[in-house]
Amino acid sequence: MKKALKIIGKISLGIICLVLILGFVNFEVYSINNKEYARQIDIANEAHKQIALNLNMIKIAVQTEDIEKYKENLSRLYENSAKIKPLFFLEDEQKDYLNSLYSYIELLENRKTLLSEIIKLKNDISAIEKVFKENYNGKDASSREKLTSLSSEIEKLKINEKDYSEEIIKNIISEINDLLNGIIADSSALSECIDNCYKDKITEINDGLAEKLKSFADKTEGLNQSLEDQFDFETLDKLKDY
Repeated sequence: MKKALKIIGKISLGIICLVLILGFVNFEVYSINNKEYARQIDIANEAHKQIALNLNMIKIAVQTEDIEKYKENLSRLYENSAKIKPLFFLEDEQKDYLNSLYSYIELLENRKTLLSEIIKLKNDISAIEKVFKENYNGKDASSREKLTSLSSEIEKLKINEKDYSEEIIKNIISEINDLLNGIIADSSALSECIDNCYKDKITEINDGLAEKLKSFADKTEGLNQSLEDQFDFETLDKLKDY
């Protein structure tokens, strides 16, 4: 009987020791996991901070038409998003964010050419606006020579759609060239009419020319917003503030 009790005692002691060892091991595993989770949280937080900065810089790059700054921060977006992907403890909670981020990065990648063509288009428009400023200001009738010169200058400055590949840019160019054709037509009509038409007829053509010039200015002023919409700043701001 005593022998049996000794055996039972030894078994009980062994079980207690085993429980203590397992408890210690579990505590160590729990402690290690907690430390690793905290480490991964720190990495994720820093990555989010850098991603927000990159997104903000990309927004500024679009608004200031700085293609190099755009490319630089797009490259950094790839790098910083890659830091989050291996964080296995955060996989579930970061999954939706990363999917949205990768989708937006793909949009930004596809918009690189658009931004380059926006810059080129605005340079072309500035050249046209310069001719308007130098040759025609306001609604007062100009000389036949000046109007003839204006028509020929605008004809040379009409934008060539073949120099562009983005469909939205081509559509804008088509609208601008239609406006320019109307301005050229009115300028030619006014130059032919200066010495021969009644005053009311000259005023009518001149007013039409001034209206078309205003339409051109209105079109170019609205250009920024319509093109910025292509970069979906609403999604950018949501990702930045995640």
